[in-house]
Amino acid sequence: MAEIKRCVIIGASPDTDVDFIRNAVRRDDFVIAADGGVHHARQAGLTVGLAIGDFDSGEAPDDLETLRYPVEKDYTDLELAVEQGIERGFHRFLIFGGTGGRLVHTIMNIMLMFRCARRGIEVSLEDSDILAYVMTGAETVSRIPPNVTYSVFSVGGDSIVSEIGAKYPLDHHVLPGFESTGVSGVSNFSQDGAEVILHQGNMLIVIEKNI
Repeated sequence: MAEIKRCVIIGASPDTDVDFIRNAVRRDDFVIAADGGVHHARQAGLTVGLAIGDFDSGEAPDDLETLRYPVEKDYTDLELAVEQGIERGFHRFLIFGGTGGRLVHTIMNIMLMFRCARRGIEVSLEDSDILAYVMTGAETVSRIPPNVTYSVFSVGGDSIVSEIGAKYPLDHHVLPGFESTGVSGVSNFSQDGAEVILHQGNMLIVIEKNI
């Protein structure tokens, strides 16, 4: 089965691993560079289809299709980039350079993933050391690759989750949300690959690749 075409967004995080991006982006990905992400994209040798943002961290490029916004605006540059991708028909997004740097930006990007999921839009955050994505909907299954540490967080209330093949398995466990207490889903380990099943609720999955 052919891969679904992705929109790749390059953010401006100073912790971005350019070599990792160069190897992770596929030839048929449509690339949007958000603000300072233009610099990362150029370093990675990527073909950028659109540059977008307020460009408060660098000059707007004059050799690319560019959408420039004022610094004082209601949305972050990455939010604007995702919306532009949606307008161009994409439903699957991979964001590089969206973690690290300022904590508030990372939190905002996590919230962005959940807002997009409610619209049927798949958004993941990835860099060389981390992969984050969300799970929504009853009986949703996610397969965790081998030899990684991963954590699951319930968002928007309690969730019911099973984890199969992990170091610490769970069977229809009630995972507490932010307002509750109970056994957390932090730092499980997948030696041979694990399976996470969301029976109810909404969850954030964070895979730490190098721990």
